[in-house]
Amino acid sequence: MPFGVPGGVVVSVAETSMLPPVADRMDAAVLATMRDGVITVDRGGTIRTINPQAERSLGLRASECVGQKFGVVVFQRRDLDRFGDVVIAAIADPLTSHTEEFKVKDAGGTRHFGLKTSALVDPDTGAVAGVVALINETTEQVQALRDRIEFGYLSICTMIFMSLGSLAGVASFSLAVLRAPGVTWPLLLLMTATTLLLLRTFQIPLAAVGLTRRNLRISIIEGIWFSALAFVAIVAIAVAVRVGNGEVLPFNPFIDSEHFRLALLLYLPHAFMQELVSRGFLQGSFKRLMADRTGVPSIVAASVAFGVLHSQLGLAAIVLTFVSGLVFGWIYNRHENLAGVTICHIVAGTVAFSTGLLHH
Repeated sequence: MPFGVPGGVVVSVAETSMLPPVADRMDAAVLATMRDGVITVDRGGTIRTINPQAERSLGLRASECVGQKFGVVVFQRRDLDRFGDVVIAAIADPLTSHTEEFKVKDAGGTRHFGLKTSALVDPDTGAVAGVVALINETTEQVQALRDRIEFGYLSICTMIFMSLGSLAGVASFSLAVLRAPGVTWPLLLLMTATTLLLLRTFQIPLAAVGLTRRNLRISIIEGIWFSALAFVAIVAIAVAVRVGNGEVLPFNPFIDSEHFRLALLLYLPHAFMQELVSRGFLQGSFKRLMADRTGVPSIVAASVAFGVLHSQLGLAAIVLTFVSGLVFGWIYNRHENLAGVTICHIVAGTVAFSTGLLHH
């Protein structure tokens, strides 16, 4: 017989053989084409109807569920516990509309849903015969809200990072100690800790910031090749600068070769953290939140921040790190893996310090 949802349409659930064939097919067609998932359960807790959208949303099969007890079917799935609790409560108190949000985890990730229940009323007798549960997927809306919140935090963090870099640059004019090796570590550790906190807060997977095995091999290979090119280019620039300053060839271009020995112990983690913050977090977040398909705007934005963060090393360092940031950003954008760009950063930074292009 047909049951009515107060204020809604008539839905057929039990004893469908008593309905005229045409009306039966029409009811089935309406349920099948609805964008929302629909599950109807009678007062005894037996599932009477599940439309295709509900099957897809909850990962259930109508052929296995219709005619079965709702509690037996749902509580076999731990991720549907909250959904089951609300529907059971609605069966016990069908005249009260129950609403709830719940989420389902599957191979594609976490999906968010809204649930609303209403009483099923027999239009002939007015008796409450069960409940209907309407399931509306809200994954896109939840993600859009999270993106807006994340973008706000990202903007605040970017301003804080750049302000700290500017402050360090201004202070370096009066405090020469800020140019000493190791002084940048507290600032970098603070930025890294903030980045990790935001990743955890917004449940951003490590793969989204380049910490992944995906494209690892090609990233390492390209990183080595680009490192070799960077080595040659930086040495050539350093030699040209010294010749321009009046020095006569031949001379040793590596005036500060101690950095070669220090790099293995200090510069490797230092460069990695810089890449995690600048490329993995800032550039990756800019690209995702701005829907940047080419990656060019996000590369430029991250490079500006990267340059400002080196302001304590002087104007030349800002320009050099901005330009190198564009190169590093391009390398990272190719495969979105931190391995290759970190290798290139280590080599380029070490050579730049050792040849005197960057001073500490």
